[in-house]
Amino acid sequence: MRKDFHFYAIYALARAAGFPPEQAHIVAYSSQHTDDAVSEEAIGFEDGPEFEPVLTAHRLVDLQSVAERTCHRVWMPFHFLPANQGGDLPERLVTKPQGESEIAQEIIRSFLQLPPLPYSLHQLGIILHVLADTYSHQNFLGLRNRLNSISDVKIPGEADLMRKLVDLLAPNLGHAQAGSIPDMPFITWQYRTSQGELVRVANLERAMSAAEDCFVFLRRYGEVDHSFERVEGVAWDSIVPAVRALLARRGELEECEEDWKTAIAQGELGFIPFGRDLALDYDYLEWYEAAVDQDWVMEGDQEFTVFEKKEGFATSNWKFFHEAAADYRSTVFQKTCEAAGLPGIISA
Repeated sequence: MRKDFHFYAIYALARAAGFPPEQAHIVAYSSQHTDDAVSEEAIGFEDGPEFEPVLTAHRLVDLQSVAERTCHRVWMPFHFLPANQGGDLPERLVTKPQGESEIAQEIIRSFLQLPPLPYSLHQLGIILHVLADTYSHQNFLGLRNRLNSISDVKIPGEADLMRKLVDLLAPNLGHAQAGSIPDMPFITWQYRTSQGELVRVANLERAMSAAEDCFVFLRRYGEVDHSFERVEGVAWDSIVPAVRALLARRGELEECEEDWKTAIAQGELGFIPFGRDLALDYDYLEWYEAAVDQDWVMEGDQEFTVFEKKEGFATSNWKFFHEAAADYRSTVFQKTCEAAGLPGIISA
């Protein structure tokens, strides 16, 4: 999925499910930031111990250089959730939509039973990102494997684009050989698997199923978390036409984002807009810059970066996001996989 789903659609779904704007923003920002947290370099503060961010995404500069450690610690936990379906191990690592995924269902069940934590909303957003990706990334796995090898990728009316795509000779990692096609909700496409099977995909139907499952999950979470006061929500059926129309919008990402922003601000998703609804935007540096003061100093002819914690760092959204990601990866995800007979998934 792209930012129009991971941030704007998730925000709209959270509001429609009864989350107030500030809580919906935390959830949606965490969902999208799972694609943007691309550094795990420890930050050494002048005024305290260093802090280690959690890598939840990878800079997509050269997929050929992605290390196996990154696959185990990033791709599988956060983007290509193993479903634990099939016979041998590679098949059990293939991503399947939530309804067919033993791991996804158990993660949701166990998360809803956890006691409230300072970063529960942040972790909810991360899990929603993972859940949405089980639909767009289905039938691929987060390792280099022959099961990811596909051919004859086609979008009706865009054959020239597909020939250029095949010429890139992408590795058999995730859906690299399909490029960004699986993440664009308005596209209908087809490909052949490594076994020669022809697969036809309507991304819009996958995105609608993902949206409904995310909405249901948000409603269920809102019923167990009493740390904030819910506002009146709406029924899923009442927003289906608006959600479908927005996901079906063909255009550049920025255009699709603007459509979601307008729909949210004008109350087209069933809730009465106020607060953040009226001027919604995503800045991937917003939380970092609110938590960390970064400056550069010269010592002789060398430049050094100096970091200081801003006031409120201990309860900042940036800190909570990374604590939530670390806890999700090492507790929610890893323990679920181990219980399902998939040990050592992220130990590499």
